[in-house]
Amino acid sequence: MESIDVVIGRRVADLRGERGWTQSQMRDLAQRFGVDWSQSTVSEIESGKRRTDRIEVLAVLCSMFGIGLDQLLAGDDQVMLGRAWTLSELREALRGELEPASEKPGTARLGGDNPVEVRRMADKLGVTVDELRVLVMAKYGKGSFPIAQRDELAGVVQADTSRSAQAKRGHATRRMLKEIAEMVERDGAEATMQRGNELVEQWNQEAKAYLDNL
Repeated sequence: MESIDVVIGRRVADLRGERGWTQSQMRDLAQRFGVDWSQSTVSEIESGKRRTDRIEVLAVLCSMFGIGLDQLLAGDDQVMLGRAWTLSELREALRGELEPASEKPGTARLGGDNPVEVRRMADKLGVTVDELRVLVMAKYGKGSFPIAQRDELAGVVQADTSRSAQAKRGHATRRMLKEIAEMVERDGAEATMQRGNELVEQWNQEAKAYLDNL
């Protein structure tokens, strides 16, 4: 049985290889998402020597590869998080669909006791996580992502976990979801999704071109 860091690291290496990226290219792309990774950081992640079970790391990895957490946690390897978990159980837990196997101390979930923040936002709008990402780009422009956009609206930095920052994030989340809902009502769901999908595709193409030119 392996640690979650080893399993995710192996998945990251596979995803990077599928895209034909070098570790230095992945480092440069990560920096576009606001994290100061070095090539050795990427190497440590892939070899399972660096912690990846933190929301901010998972968010960058998912955004970088253009995938959801369920795809990052693809497969059904067993991992140890206080007790043995399969990746399919983790995917269910992250969606809020898995009942705790035990309430005893030591039962752990990736990212804490709550589902991923993006999933919670999506649920409030009644959409999927992928649809939420499309809607955020449709509203706020190419390269906008749910968590980063919320923090920008809140006027806080990602590392700030103070009560004041959390309160601001709560207000910003409600504002963001309200603005998105109003956009959909005004422009229509089909037109909004089409616009958002076009922006997502442009973003993916620009990210690929950026890496190809490094």
